[in-house]
Amino acid sequence: QVIKDLEYSQEVKDWAETFTKMDAKNAAAILEEMTGDTNLVSKILLSMTSKQRAAIMAEMDSVYAAKLTKIMYP
Repeated sequence: QVIKDLEYSQEVKDWAETFTKMDAKNAAAILEEMTGDTNLVSKILLSMTSKQRAAIMAEMDSVYAAKLTKIMYP
């Protein structure tokens, strides 16, 4: 189970890196389409720096960004 969790964690980090290499508007549009898995979107965003996360979330619909913020709140 620990190995499985580590692999999942690395995959999330890899996806976060992928999205940070995109234009923030395009990354936001793709992440917004993942409405069925807001927990995964939150994990991806949390794997980014706050500056990268802010740029992407600023391009999102404000209601969706607020929902993600509630999930990410510690």
